[in-house]
Amino acid sequence: MNQTLFLTIYITLLTIEYLTLTTLTILNMNSVIKNRNDIPKLFSGIISKENYTNNVKYTLTKEHFSILHLTLSTITTALLLLTGVLGMVENYLRMMTTDKIILGLLFVATVSVLLAIIELPFSLYSTFVIEERYGFNKMTFKSLLSDMTKQIILSAILGGIILSALFLFMDKTGDVWWLWSSLFFISFQLILLIIYPSLIAPIFNKFSPLEDGELKNELEELSNKANFKISGIFIMDGSKRSGHSNAYFTGIGKNRRIVLYDTLIESLSTNELCSVLAHEIGHWKKGHITKRILTTFLTVPVIFYILSLAIGYTPLYSSFGMIPGTYHGLLIILTMISGPFTILITPISNYISRKHEFEADNFAMEILGNKCELTSALISLSKENLSNLTPHPSYSAFHYSHPPVAERIKKLNNNI
Repeated sequence: MNQTLFLTIYITLLTIEYLTLTTLTILNMNSVIKNRNDIPKLFSGIISKENYTNNVKYTLTKEHFSILHLTLSTITTALLLLTGVLGMVENYLRMMTTDKIILGLLFVATVSVLLAIIELPFSLYSTFVIEERYGFNKMTFKSLLSDMTKQIILSAILGGIILSALFLFMDKTGDVWWLWSSLFFISFQLILLIIYPSLIAPIFNKFSPLEDGELKNELEELSNKANFKISGIFIMDGSKRSGHSNAYFTGIGKNRRIVLYDTLIESLSTNELCSVLAHEIGHWKKGHITKRILTTFLTVPVIFYILSLAIGYTPLYSSFGMIPGTYHGLLIILTMISGPFTILITPISNYISRKHEFEADNFAMEILGNKCELTSALISLSKENLSNLTPHPSYSAFHYSHPPVAERIKKLNNNI
């Protein structure tokens, strides 16, 4: 395959990706507009007309913005790749050093900063205009700057370690570098899973042990009933950034803990919070978390092997004005062009995720002995987060990792 053919395939796939995502968004907006005057029967009498109107406005505002974001991001990515900007950056950095590893680190860091700068206006508008307008944003520019500084430092440390090791393996271990890199990457991910709850997460948020009382007693009793051991239940100060609510498990083995957003505790009753916990426990008891971790670990060597095959493919580099065979060029180019080539992975992954969500819902209903608390919690969270209650089926099938709330409630009703 020559350079012209490769570029033709890439541009064609990029166009297909853009048209597909845009069409799905338009279908979703039309579905929302079609149903904007009537509250869905499932939520009638539960969600007020005012809340539903805000729900519709919030969804449409986000979708309009997403089309603009997608359009400008697609154009920007294409320009960066097709105008030789990456090659110019590489040539400039080569005047500073000839060391492969240092050059690779500088190149990846420079391109990452460039992409972050391009993305920054979209992030700022989303946070300080859209989220602010609908009462979700709790951040200030000071807190945003603090978060960005922490993220840059953490990314520099972790990214520096990973990339240095990867470039070293690529340079010193011959044709089997992909295998050594896979083993290192998987080991590093395991370490991060272990240390994340106690060392990394507290960098960005404050985690306080749940105080003694009814809620703690009920949650611990539920964990014991499910024979699910945890190291603790913690409250995260999510309200300092957003009004959205969430809950999750983090860590593995003895470091496994429950994390509840403070906004979640404010919006749900004790019984509803127990149903949320029961759902999360369901993911562990059904083996979903283990399957996700194993899938990630099995995917790593496949990705690195594909990289090993692509490193000698000259048109991959020459198409975008870069010197063939460079480690850093391979990583950046494949990262930037991967979207159009892997577009079908997202809906497949989300299909599996939605299947797991239904299974976790069913587990929660079984261990609680009823569906009422979980149904009530799902509706409350939808109301508080202004979730889209009438997404287009094609849009949700492609984008949603969690089934729409209406589908989850109907499934619960059918499983009685």
